[in-house]
Amino acid sequence: MPSSLEIIDKNAFEYCESLSSIVFNDKLRVIGSSAFSGCTSIKEVVISQNVEEVGWYAFASCTGLNYVKISGNQFLGPKAFMQCYMLEKLDLSECSGIIDTECFSCCQSLKTVKFGTHTSIGEGAFRLCMALTEIIIPDTVVVIYEDAFYGCSQLKVVTLGSSLEEIKDRAFEECLIQIINNKSKLVLIKGDNNHGGIAKYAQTINQIE
Repeated sequence: MPSSLEIIDKNAFEYCESLSSIVFNDKLRVIGSSAFSGCTSIKEVVISQNVEEVGWYAFASCTGLNYVKISGNQFLGPKAFMQCYMLEKLDLSECSGIIDTECFSCCQSLKTVKFGTHTSIGEGAFRLCMALTEIIIPDTVVVIYEDAFYGCSQLKVVTLGSSLEEIKDRAFEECLIQIINNKSKLVLIKGDNNHGGIAKYAQTINQIE
């Protein structure tokens, strides 16, 4: 990318299937909607803290994408990384703000997610991420929205952060969570379908003060 480029327009590289590598400059502020959607040969995406906005569907259906690292407090648009079927590692450890609607939904190979100081996890954000086995919700998250982890069928261990106040309907439906480490004030009961169904199949609930 040119060193002076600040905005990548919507649809700029959509369906450029031979594009295999991208390096963003330090001045880049906006990645437009569907800018790289359908770029099936891209393997890695690293987005710096200078980027303020990642648009709707920006990297959706990048089916060869394996690794994503995002830093900063930018707007991550709905479905930004939806259907990145080969994505295995997601590093948001230097990221803050919200994770928007279906942002990483249907990333069927996703095994590792490192959260940052996020305040909410959006509706369907990790829906049908069927390779996830464990997640640690950071202490900064206040609400987990509807269907956030719906259908994450291999999810077995969940740690809830201390600031969590609400888990919306179906947030953990179709999950078979066995162990819950609960740092929040939510009252969880084994076999109960409340709080998004998180404890429906739980065998162990550890209340952590």
